[in-house]
Amino acid sequence: MKIPLPGKSGPVGLELQRTQSPPGEVVTANRQTLDPTQPDLDKLAQPGLDAAFDLLRKQRFKEAGAMLEGLLPLAPKHPDIWHWLGFVRWKQGKTDEARQLMECALGVQPDNTIFLVNLGAMLTSLGNPSAAMLHLQHALAVRPNLPSAHNNLANALRSLGQIDDAGRHYEAALVVQPDLPETHNNLANIRKEQGRVAEALRHYRQALALRPDFHEAFSNLLALTRLAEAMTPDEVFTLHRQFAERFEAPFVPEWVPPPAFLAPFRKLRIGYVSPDCHPAASFFLKPVWAQHDHERFEVFAYFDAEPGTAFSTEIFSGITCRVLAGLPDAEVAALIRADQIDILIDIAGHAGRSRILVFARKPAPVQITWLDYLGTTGLRAMDFRLTDHWADPAGAGRYHSEALLNMPDGFCQWCYPSPIEAPPVGDLPTTRNGCITFGSFNNPIKITPATLSLWSRVLEAVPDARLRCVGVGSDEARENLRRHFSRHGQEDRIDILPKLSYPEFLAACNDVDVALDTLLFSGATTTCDVLWMGVPVVTLPGSVEMSSSASRSAASILSCLGLQRLVADSPDVYIDIVRTLVSDHPALAGLRKSLREKMRSSPLMDARGFTQAFESRLRDAFSLVCDKAVARVPNETEGCAGSRGLQ
Repeated sequence: MKIPLPGKSGPVGLELQRTQSPPGEVVTANRQTLDPTQPDLDKLAQPGLDAAFDLLRKQRFKEAGAMLEGLLPLAPKHPDIWHWLGFVRWKQGKTDEARQLMECALGVQPDNTIFLVNLGAMLTSLGNPSAAMLHLQHALAVRPNLPSAHNNLANALRSLGQIDDAGRHYEAALVVQPDLPETHNNLANIRKEQGRVAEALRHYRQALALRPDFHEAFSNLLALTRLAEAMTPDEVFTLHRQFAERFEAPFVPEWVPPPAFLAPFRKLRIGYVSPDCHPAASFFLKPVWAQHDHERFEVFAYFDAEPGTAFSTEIFSGITCRVLAGLPDAEVAALIRADQIDILIDIAGHAGRSRILVFARKPAPVQITWLDYLGTTGLRAMDFRLTDHWADPAGAGRYHSEALLNMPDGFCQWCYPSPIEAPPVGDLPTTRNGCITFGSFNNPIKITPATLSLWSRVLEAVPDARLRCVGVGSDEARENLRRHFSRHGQEDRIDILPKLSYPEFLAACNDVDVALDTLLFSGATTTCDVLWMGVPVVTLPGSVEMSSSASRSAASILSCLGLQRLVADSPDVYIDIVRTLVSDHPALAGLRKSLREKMRSSPLMDARGFTQAFESRLRDAFSLVCDKAVARVPNETEGCAGSRGLQ
């Protein structure tokens, strides 16, 4: 992700900031001037350090690193050079060298709060927040009101699941310095997890008011609109177009129109950008990558960081991988152009570790968004959005800047591989518990007031049932749930579980009879997992005129499985479906035992068939762009799809 590095901040020197959202991370350090008692040889390094900082501000990490390396012979024991060279190596993804350099600098100046904060931030980003906390707490012991230390300690706490403590440290940073846009962005992320959507929206907007070019905060704002009950699809689409007007428009003059003859039937080069944006995205990508026809398609994958354990080594057979760590968006776009990609596929949209401004530069003749975001990007440069006719029925195209590229009949937009961690499907829990247990396994940020009201009605309709909410990591979010059900006299029928590991989550499904889907933002990966564990999911998709595609994900999956009877069209029907399911225990037990085999034999898990259909759709999209190139259709109509779509 692009790392913003603002300019001068006060007389102490340069201020470097790193922001990553979500989950949001800020590294702020005011570079201290050199100690005048140091040897004159070290003072000679000052002009070089200043030049290196200018390069860092411009995110020219390769050049900054070369300059800092050139300073080492001049001042080989200079801790600032060690530290900032380590900082550069971090941005370049050379984390072992980065840590060694930063720790060496800290060994010379153990109370240097700049060194402590940046090292702590790096350790958090590398998945070691416990070690990061030691350095960040040390920084606060030296300077108790240091905003960057509070901010980065909050990041570490959030990584450890201590959501509410993280929020308090973000608040502490803003008390000292209320004009920190990155901290407003990070606090908004916390408010989102606590279920305080209105406050989150306000902090994202405050971040943008303080820094209008803060595209990560704008993307976070857009992602949250799917949970904003008061916003209409028209308002959400308008906001996405405003993002494009602010951040895409400057790059439009640089777009290179596709050549008139693109030879649509030749071997095509496909590039996937940000396949590591979210664990769920990698889960759905793996079966497709394993089945790609390498005689007809050459496949590239552009990772934000080194591929982790979510991608096994065998999955990369025949795939060219690029790691983008430290590369600014302009260089990534240049790399994609050099790779001569024909079809560039965006996995993240405005979510996760997104590279949305790479797509704004239009580095490939055909650009498609798919999988993680479940909505329009707002970009003219994005030609298509891959979806299905259940998730995006007739009329959905009016809320997209992209043309809708629907999977063929029978397939939804997901290809689900069976999780190897899954235990066997258990018996119907009510036979041992003596009561029906409903469950919610969706991300708790999706539990909106409207969803809670519907669930209370379900509990009223099934008086002896219990509801289990899994994965609620925030104390405040847990208290909000208890407060709601207490108002309805149902607090004694609610169980709230913390976040679980993936194997624990799958095992917990064996304690639930029926899963209740959320409104506005339904489950996708979770829906598949819960069904695989034999638990039927009841969903209420939103209409095209009232809700986004994200509200129809579970309906898409259930329809693909032939389980439309679990898809409601009103709150009353939702309750009736639930009541019908739990009133016939033998039928419910039979459904539980049959779901796994039903999934195995469905298009949802037909990896070969899905990939062939997917590749066919890619060919269709490429051919359409080729036809337009021949006809010389103006760029202005190529990127704004309106209600167009390939059915």
